[in-house]
Amino acid sequence: MGLLRILLPAAALLCLGGCGDETRAPGPRWIHTAVALEDVPRDRPVHVWMDGDALRSAYIEEAADGLALVVGGKPGKRYAAMPVTWGMPGTDVSIDAGGPAVFFGPHGRRIAHTAQTRTGVAYVIDGVEGPSYARIWPLTFGADGARHAYAASRDDATYVVVDGQEIGPVHELQSDTWDGWPTIRFSGDGTRVAFVERRVAATGGARQRAWIDNVPQPWFDDVRYLVLAPAGDDYAYVARGGAVGPAFKEIGRLAFSPDGKHLAYYGRRQDASGLILDNVPQTEGMTDIVGPVVFSPDGKAIAYTESVEGGWRVVAGGVAGATYERVSGLAFAPGGHAPVYIAQTGATMFPVIGAAAGPPAANTWFPQFSRDGAHHAYRQRTGATTTMVVDGQARAIGSTWAHDPLLSPSGQSVAYATHGGDAGARLVIDGEAGPAFDAIHLAAGGLRLQPASTRPGVFPVCGHATSHLGALHAHAVFSDEDTVRYLARRDGVTYRVEAKRQ
Repeated sequence: MGLLRILLPAAALLCLGGCGDETRAPGPRWIHTAVALEDVPRDRPVHVWMDGDALRSAYIEEAADGLALVVGGKPGKRYAAMPVTWGMPGTDVSIDAGGPAVFFGPHGRRIAHTAQTRTGVAYVIDGVEGPSYARIWPLTFGADGARHAYAASRDDATYVVVDGQEIGPVHELQSDTWDGWPTIRFSGDGTRVAFVERRVAATGGARQRAWIDNVPQPWFDDVRYLVLAPAGDDYAYVARGGAVGPAFKEIGRLAFSPDGKHLAYYGRRQDASGLILDNVPQTEGMTDIVGPVVFSPDGKAIAYTESVEGGWRVVAGGVAGATYERVSGLAFAPGGHAPVYIAQTGATMFPVIGAAAGPPAANTWFPQFSRDGAHHAYRQRTGATTTMVVDGQARAIGSTWAHDPLLSPSGQSVAYATHGGDAGARLVIDGEAGPAFDAIHLAAGGLRLQPASTRPGVFPVCGHATSHLGALHAHAVFSDEDTVRYLARRDGVTYRVEAKRQ
């Protein structure tokens, strides 16, 4: 990463966030050491991320002969332009004021951008230029980053390009939800890829079919909620206009258990509706399930939200919880069978973990968990006051803004970034504020494995919360119980900061 220089001497850093406070209660102390990254340009939009213990940087360099992506100080091939493309679920996209898009693979170990070539537009992945097309759609990676896919078109034909190989041509790609970008899905192990094709007839009617790897499936009037089992050994989707599985008037999103052996969803017939497991009804009468069905981490419990008189409630393992005006973000805590969700009553929101409701606030963000699920933390805000709640204990932050917390591997320590007012941006660890910066960067070290629009800050895998997996939206990374690393910027200079417990 080039030459490094110490920002402040260690003796001075010992005083940051605590010198002179003779009444301070005894406890662990965190010493922050900052080092400037010399090969990161000043005052230039730059992507800096952690790849294990190493730091990598990338930025777009403009010159008279074109644009180049510079990674780790080494410029790639120059292109006349890097056209903008927009993001889709499962892909981390960074766009600088409408400029070129840079795509990161899982854990920051792959990097790609668009390029204007002599014959069209192409993706350049890890410095390797792919085939050129008239148009390309957003890029997505498999969960481990080994494979990639995108849609592209040339000569009025559309293809799905997987690892550089074309599948098709297809008529057009379709989202497998009710709206959004065309969906290309990898199984959890990356072995299989699937998407939905749509064909419009000359008479105006449309038909759809799923493709699993390079094999087209039968045509139907509609295809929705395409899912692949985690190990790639099974798949399922909702079809209308055919006789494949049990027929329902309505079917909700499909969910495989973590081991891929069971399939759950909401089904509605004329006289009954409710939870369907392996195509067998599990509830009697009319049960109105709202939102997706989710499995616990071990696959032994199922939770869903149902609409009842007076509001909504969560049913987990067959046991109904309290009724609230609204419920959102249902998941399972890691390592157990405790359902986790955000409940709303009147103008207040609060988390519910198991059967325990947290304190109410005007705004509540989804809890983050330790790996074993034994510890959690979340932030709340009412008016101009932000509070961090750690294992049920509220810590007042004041009028500054706080970002989602990050827990250490054991869950004993909590870190979060704050900014606002005259205090600047600071990383707070176990209640102790570090040195002030102009900004603390997002550390792009992970990738969401599935969309999480109803679960802010959570990495959902098979329906349970696994926020410890990565740090795409985290401002710090615990490398162990006693070390936290984060990225910060001051006066146009980017710094790597390491906080050590003393």
